[in-house]
Formats: sequence, structure tokens, C-alpha cells
Amino acid sequence: MMKNRLLLCLWFVVAPLQGGASADVDLGAAGFSGDRLSRLSQFVDREIAESRLIGAVTLVARHGKIVHFESAGRYGLDDDRPMDNDALFRIYSMTKPITTVAAMMLYEEGAFHLGEPVAKYLPELAGMS
Repeated sequence: MMKNRLLLCLWFVVAPLQGGASADVDLGAAGFSGDRLSRLSQFVDREIAESRLIGAVTLVARHGKIVHFESAGRYGLDDDRPMDNDALFRIYSMTKPITTVAAMMLYEEGAFHLGEPVAKYLPELAGMS
């Protein structure tokens, strides 16, 4: 039941983006560099070649427009099928990346600075060394 809820939640996040996939997206107008986006593909290919990844699907979007959507590698150690863009993955321990994204959004808004002591925001940690 929990797995179905997670997949449903992910669908609501990704589904609005699917309509935005287009080769006609102007990367510059969307705030992206084609050269820099190609580094993402190069990184994934290198990780697969060095056996740190088996397969991956990467997607980058802004304002509902997909500017990069690519799959690489294969499904698994025992599954040599090429990875598909619509592959399903089990997702574990999502609190860390979600918390990190929320923190970075606050950082971008100027809510805190990375050089400040943690005790400024969590006084209970002031005595720690």
C-alpha cells in the first residue's frame, strides 16, 4: 500500500513535466547551457563505465519545460535490458534529499548563510564542539 502511495505521489510530481518535453525548448531562454547539460550525460556515462552505476535516468526541468531527459546503462546486474526513460525505481530514505532541497531553497532566499554557526538557529547545540 505504501509503495502504491509513493508511486502515485511521484506521478503527480512528474506528470505535469511530461507534457513539456520538447526538442524545441530554447535552452538559453530556459536558463541552461547545452554544453553544461551535456556534462550530466558524460558524468553518468563515466559512472557506468567505472561500475559505480548500473543504469540511470536523468531529468532536468524548469518552469514545466523539460530541457534534459535521458536514460543510460541497463536495468540491473542480472538484467541486461537497456534502461528506459520510463523505468520505475524503488526510492528509499527520501527525507535527506527533500530536507536538503528545502534548506537550499531557504539559502537561496537569504534565510541563512552557510558560514554562520548552527547554534544561531538551534541554540540547544551551542555547547557542542
